[in-house]
Amino acid sequence: MSLPGLLVIIVLVGVVARRWRMSSARYPYPPGPKPTPILGNARDIPTFKSWLTYSRWARQYGDVFHVREYHQHIIVINSLKDAIALFEKRSRIYSDRPVLAIVNLMGWDFNAGLLPYGDRWRRHRKLYQENFRKVAAITYQPIQTRKIHELLQKLLLTPDDFILHYRTVAVAIGMATMYDHDISTVNLERFVTVAEQAVSKINEAFFPGAMVVNAFPFLQHLPSWFPGTGFKAFAAGCKVYTDEMQNVPFNFVKEKMASGAEMSALTARLLERNNAGGGSMESEADIKAVTATVFAGEGYFTDNLTLLTKHS
Repeated sequence: MSLPGLLVIIVLVGVVARRWRMSSARYPYPPGPKPTPILGNARDIPTFKSWLTYSRWARQYGDVFHVREYHQHIIVINSLKDAIALFEKRSRIYSDRPVLAIVNLMGWDFNAGLLPYGDRWRRHRKLYQENFRKVAAITYQPIQTRKIHELLQKLLLTPDDFILHYRTVAVAIGMATMYDHDISTVNLERFVTVAEQAVSKINEAFFPGAMVVNAFPFLQHLPSWFPGTGFKAFAAGCKVYTDEMQNVPFNFVKEKMASGAEMSALTARLLERNNAGGGSMESEADIKAVTATVFAGEGYFTDNLTLLTKHS
């Protein structure tokens, strides 16, 4: 074994031993599959069709059970009743998000669903409540109706391409609402691909057991040539898409506004309010992140639709 590899093993053993000592003085965790001393349940935690394994564990250990990935303790909730009791009724205690190194490396740290609780999360939540609560969302119905009519027309003309039509309409509604009502077909296809690729990669890397850097964040500071840092190339490949997801449509709106074009999409309205100093807390960075999060949400739909068609 090479000297760098031996040093990594020594450091990992030291970290795990320290965490093990620290955790031994806490309250006991719920039951779960038996862990090994160092790896915990790292080899047992599924990275593909994870719900099947978690369902089996829930039947064996109960609706609230515990697994350990190296030094990280994970509590799995398999009951809607328990989820509501913990994450809604006791949200101040339990509804924070874990900070995962791979999320930042992949450029997904703009997404409100992945932000830890804090000032930035509160600013983003305020924007969502202002612009997507039931009363505010009514203003988007004309856009939705228009895009659905376009979908129906495409289905009538080329019914065999229905998967393509369903993929594009989801992003078309989001793009029209956030950025531009009349985005071209070429750009729409481009953004469908960007959203799908970014979402597909975060799905591969986010869940327990998927990336070793989530369990050992210090690995992100090692050079990319170091053994065991292949996650860096994977993350860099995703960041190309997350950067485009945030910057390209946002900068497009700013350029059109600078040219004097009249725009009514949400990004333009928020930027106008921000420029006018309307007493808002948010910055341009917050506006960019919130609108990109909505864009990413459309990517989740199209990526899942693609997966369903592949496995059907």
